[in-house]
Amino acid sequence: MPSPVHFKNSLLLSISLHAGLFVLAAVMVALLRSGSEPGMDIDSIDFAFIPAQEEREHMSRLDTGEPEPRQGATESALPASPAPAPENADDRTNPTLPDEGTQPPATATAGVEGKNEALASDTPNYMPVETDRAEVHSIPEYHPVPLRGGTALQDIDQQMSLQEATLQIPENEQNKLLQRVQKITENYEQNHQRDMTVTWRNKGREYIFALRHKPSDSGEGFDELVVKITKKEQGTNLTTEMRLQRLAFSHFAKFINYWDPNVAVHDDEFEGRFHSNTPFRISNSRGTRPRFRGKVTAPDYRFATSGLWSFMQEDSIFLEGIETGVKAIRMPDKIAITAPEERQPDSTFCFFDDETWITFHSDGTFSQRSRSENKSRQRRIPQQGVLLLYGEKSAPLHVRGVVCGKVMVYSKNKIIIEDDLIYKRHPELYHDADDYLGLVSEKDVEIAPPKVTGPGDLRIHAAIFARRQFKVRQFYKKNSGRLYVYGSLTAGTISATEPRYGTRIRFDKRLQQRRPAHFPLTNRFELSDWQRRWRVQPRE
Repeated sequence: MPSPVHFKNSLLLSISLHAGLFVLAAVMVALLRSGSEPGMDIDSIDFAFIPAQEEREHMSRLDTGEPEPRQGATESALPASPAPAPENADDRTNPTLPDEGTQPPATATAGVEGKNEALASDTPNYMPVETDRAEVHSIPEYHPVPLRGGTALQDIDQQMSLQEATLQIPENEQNKLLQRVQKITENYEQNHQRDMTVTWRNKGREYIFALRHKPSDSGEGFDELVVKITKKEQGTNLTTEMRLQRLAFSHFAKFINYWDPNVAVHDDEFEGRFHSNTPFRISNSRGTRPRFRGKVTAPDYRFATSGLWSFMQEDSIFLEGIETGVKAIRMPDKIAITAPEERQPDSTFCFFDDETWITFHSDGTFSQRSRSENKSRQRRIPQQGVLLLYGEKSAPLHVRGVVCGKVMVYSKNKIIIEDDLIYKRHPELYHDADDYLGLVSEKDVEIAPPKVTGPGDLRIHAAIFARRQFKVRQFYKKNSGRLYVYGSLTAGTISATEPRYGTRIRFDKRLQQRRPAHFPLTNRFELSDWQRRWRVQPRE
């Protein structure tokens, strides 16, 4: 019985046989494809796995006798796509190129070949390379890469060089400059609003303030002051520019020149700026307290508390904070609204020499009835422009209704509100609402007695200016209603409103950019624009 064959020996024998067969098959295939050329060196057969295209090129060279390319040499004369230019133009090498039509001499020594092979493998493909065939690669032309907006990279340096050098103004210096500008502009109105230059020296530094006045181009705009400040610093001029806007009284939700010490703010809410030229009183009782939802400025304020809920926290009342110790904003001695000497019946002026009742209608008209004439007449508010209703000294004006258009009601005596006085299109509901109403009196603006207005709430949409007093008639009549004012309220002083009305005043934000025509302006200018940086001017 034959001896058993071990598995390990069988495996080695099988591998050896298969390897020999594989080598023999490869030799036979190579001999058949090469045409069995005599004298062929069997050692030149390459057993590497070559892709089909490379294999065909390899066999073609063998058929034609063309030598194989040197390893590392570039086959194509030019790159498929030009490479980007080097980042640093100073590092770019520009060899001398031959003239057109001239073939450079060929060099074919062994030393040159080695050098050229190194260049071919290490040099970027857009650089010229000398080969044994004396081929020269041209450098692609450099084109600036356009940026967004059509700006080229080569223009960046030029643009940056045109920008002014600026320096941030330190915060403490900003505060000093603002304080000085405010002091200069406090009496600007008394200087007849003329251009002027003021020099100020502080701690060895000299500042020059050049003020240029820009009056409003309409009765609905605001004056501006452009203040150019120049500082000399070690032979260099530093300049900065502020723009200030003149405040109108219609910028305030509520403005009081003199606060009656017998009147306290109680069941009231104010949304917008609140200012008083004198200290005002705050009262709470039975858990009721006022709310200020805007900036509050005043010399001071006092609490007048009573009942179990006498303790009040300041931040629960002044929701946007309060600034005390501020200077007064002067009320004008006279309102500058003048009528033309010739009264044209077709103009935008309507004059009243007698006490008159005016009712506005939502169709853009208003009706008027005077005490001397029981007959009512009707007129239309102009679509373009502003209608000015002008009451003479002895002619109080009574108003009510729905305003559709731009109207200014002015009286040298007083204006009496007898019922709701509202806009046809409320600005908070219609973004394009263009109805405006101004009520301006040299004396008082009054809320008529309850028997005229009726019970419940009363709504007013207007910018109100009462140079002497804003008054609620028979305020002691219990009503449990609300007096809603949407717009602005300015008065020399104010009467109590409770218990007849708790007051709710909401600022019309449109008045920030536009005032009712001819509405009175203050003598105060406020900063509207400032970059808070010095611009460096050339040395002297």
